[in-house]
Amino acid sequence: MDGGRHEQQRTAHRRNPDPRTGRGLRASNHVPGFAVGVYHAGEQIVVAHGTANIATGAPMLEDTGFLFGSVTKVMTTTLVLQQLERGLLDLGTPVVWYLPEFAASPSS
Repeated sequence: MDGGRHEQQRTAHRRNPDPRTGRGLRASNHVPGFAVGVYHAGEQIVVAHGTANIATGAPMLEDTGFLFGSVTKVMTTTLVLQQLERGLLDLGTPVVWYLPEFAASPSS
């Protein structure tokens, strides 16, 4: 291919980013930046893309902090109910059976 055709493709990609890419996801969902983490089979992968602060232009980094607020309650409930559906959790079983470190310390 000639150089002019490559430049046309790059320019078209900038105007119409592929929605499967980080830039495309941000553009199609009007999101300035995001970080995604996956932990599987003992391996952790974190990818950050875009802008963390639109006022300052600070980039999104793998260790950028986020304020979650009450969102964690919904996430935790969803994850617990998914484990229930898979038969890996029984809501009637005390939490200390699954997480022994939650056991109350002996009173003195």
